[in-house]
Amino acid sequence: MLEHTVQQVTQAFVWSIYGDSDALYMNQAQAMIMSIEICGEINALDGDGGRGSTGAHTDPYEKFVPGGNSSGGMLPAIPAAGGDSIKLNAWHEGLGKDAFAGALRKGQKLALKQMGKDSSAGIDPVVAKDKNAHFLLSSRDGMKHWAVSAPFLGLPSKTKPYPAQDFIFDYKEFFRAYKCCFYHWLQTMGDKAGAEPSAAKYRELMHALVPREEGKTLDDLVLKVYGVALSAKNGETDSLEWRFLEWLAKGK
Repeated sequence: MLEHTVQQVTQAFVWSIYGDSDALYMNQAQAMIMSIEICGEINALDGDGGRGSTGAHTDPYEKFVPGGNSSGGMLPAIPAAGGDSIKLNAWHEGLGKDAFAGALRKGQKLALKQMGKDSSAGIDPVVAKDKNAHFLLSSRDGMKHWAVSAPFLGLPSKTKPYPAQDFIFDYKEFFRAYKCCFYHWLQTMGDKAGAEPSAAKYRELMHALVPREEGKTLDDLVLKVYGVALSAKNGETDSLEWRFLEWLAKGK
C-alpha cells in the first residue's frame, strides 16, 4: 500500500507541474523510482490509481504502449484477473530493487534464442542483427513466445506496430520495467563523466520540460541537454536508448 501511495502521489505531483505532455513515460518512471528510493522496491501495479480511468477520459493503453500501431488492429479488453496474477510476471522479478535491470537482462538473453524465427520478420535488418536490441515476451499461458525489438522510446518508436495480441499483457509489464530502468540509468549513468554529472543533466532536462518553447518535444529537449538523441531507429546512430541497451547487456 505504501509503494502504491508513493507512486500515485509522485505521479500527481509531477502532473501538477508538467500537466499532460509527451514526457508521460519519464514521469511514470520517476514515480516508480521514487517508490524504490523510499520503500526499497516497487511492486505496485503500474497505472493503478492516478487521474486516469477507463471512462470519460481515456487512452488507457497509451500508458504502456510506446508509439502507435501503424498497421491498425484492436487492443484486447482490460483483464479481470486479480492483481497477483500480474505481479508474478517475470518482469517483476527483484521487485525493482535494481530498477529491474536483472529481469531485463534475462529477457535480452532469452530473446537471442528466439531471433531468427518468424518474430524477427519485417524488422530493420540492422536491428535484427543487434544482440542487445531484443526482449522475449510470453503469452499468458506461457506456451507462446515472441521477441520484441528496440527502439521503445522517443520518435523512432512511434511507427512500430503493437506486438501480437497474445503478448500485449506481457508487453505492458515489460515496458513498465523498461521505462523504470532506462530513466534510472539516465539519472545515474546517463553522462559518461559519472554519477554527479548524470544527476545534474537529468535535473537540467526536468527544468527544461516546463516552460518550453512552442513545438518543442521531449526528443528536442533531450538532444539539447545531452547533445545526443533520446533514441534512433537502430544502433548505428548514437543515442541514449542504444547506449542504455549496450550497458544493460554488459551487466551481470
